[in-house]
Amino acid sequence: MTHWKSYHLLGESFADTDDAPASLFRWAVERVVDGLTDHDVYSQTVAKAATRQGAMQRAERRMLQLMALDANPVAELMRTVHDASAFQMRWNGFNRMAPLGVETLVSCDAGLRLQRETRAAGLQDEMREQAGAICVSHLMAADSPLRQRNDEIRPLARHFGELGYANAALRDSVDSLYADPFAELDQCADAVGASRRTLQRAFTQAGLSFRLLRQAVRLTLASHAMCSTSGESLTAIAHASGFFDSAHLVRAWKQSCGLTPSQYRSLC
Repeated sequence: MTHWKSYHLLGESFADTDDAPASLFRWAVERVVDGLTDHDVYSQTVAKAATRQGAMQRAERRMLQLMALDANPVAELMRTVHDASAFQMRWNGFNRMAPLGVETLVSCDAGLRLQRETRAAGLQDEMREQAGAICVSHLMAADSPLRQRNDEIRPLARHFGELGYANAALRDSVDSLYADPFAELDQCADAVGASRRTLQRAFTQAGLSFRLLRQAVRLTLASHAMCSTSGESLTAIAHASGFFDSAHLVRAWKQSCGLTPSQYRSLC
């Protein structure tokens, strides 16, 4: 039985969330590692939001805020498109291959048109359809939050700085892990000049674990490599990104975006 999913950005645009820098950075890290939510949860979140006046306007503002922080491999796939036809190919490919509760296909031949095929039942379909259309239009726009990023290998480090998050030990850990994604906690503590206990305390304050942050760093390194190179083997990308082997990368990748690395690379 297929467990239908939804891309996290849609449902979380309607959710009640905290705007504190620590919360937003934690969100960015968590959604790299686990970028799909249960479709039923998404439907219920939208149904709850639909009872409030101005729900769609608030959701759109939130969507733009979160889109700017989204470092999931799917976001990297859409960020690096150069024209409408490339966006159409990548977006439609992702929708066809990922276990999404609603397959939303884009046609850009004569203006933007969306075709939706429901694979799983859900509530408030009209509002979800509108949310999907808004998401696609912002992803495609020249001034999209994704388009404002340069070609970057270290998106989580960039987000940390932009949020003005005052947790120096965590900031230095992000930089250290991008330099050495194989590092263990003790090695990271040595690299940032902190004791193991101090570093653990910094992670606790952030609501994160060292392993989760390291996994997110590894996945962003891998997504950048897949989108910017075509000749490297999956094993080489896995090792360069901090994974023990390609099998570990495959498991993490499917959890992150619902695709295998081979499927993902076919869209790059």
